[in-house]
Amino acid sequence: MKKTALIILALFLTSSNATAIPIILYSYNNHTFNEVSYQSLEQKRHTRDEIQYYSLKEDIKKNIKAKTAELRYLNKIPMDDLFYMENMRKSLNIPFSIYYRLIYQESRFKHHNSKSEKNAIGYFQVTPNTFKWFTEKKLKKGNLNIYNPKHNIYVGASYLKYLSSKCIVKDKVKWRYTLSSYNAGFSRRYKSLREFPETINYVRFIYNIEL
Repeated sequence: MKKTALIILALFLTSSNATAIPIILYSYNNHTFNEVSYQSLEQKRHTRDEIQYYSLKEDIKKNIKAKTAELRYLNKIPMDDLFYMENMRKSLNIPFSIYYRLIYQESRFKHHNSKSEKNAIGYFQVTPNTFKWFTEKKLKKGNLNIYNPKHNIYVGASYLKYLSSKCIVKDKVKWRYTLSSYNAGFSRRYKSLREFPETINYVRFIYNIEL
């Protein structure tokens, strides 16, 4: 009678502070013994997050194609901030390239102590007036803090999505007008970009087109 292979899997879970979970495999047919030591469940989750964190940063770098020195804040961005940033992008269905190029152009992925001459603040470089108006009038939230990185991401991404909904021509988002609105102001979205040299360069880089 042909012997059937028998695998015995012994999984030993120790305390939550344990450094490893030994998984022991016995093969009955060929009398081999294998022991594989895996990280604890918490460490495995952390390792998975680290891989996703690194992969997302690499995808952004490839898309932006900037010099290494100009990406130093992206290299140091907190994991939670970057994951929240990406979750907001996905939930709002904003194109990857436009979203991250805009953040790069606005703040170079720097949040803390990131304030422009026009008093724009944080990752998305939202001005206090725009932040207050949009959170209270459109988002119907009055308890958000522009200096809080996640609040800044939430409002900045939502504002970009809001502008895109106002720049639809023949049922299609016109990102050229959306980006012009974000940079130069909503009332100027349909004006000739030649009047605003800074906006020309802004739109050209983010949308990756010649104007």
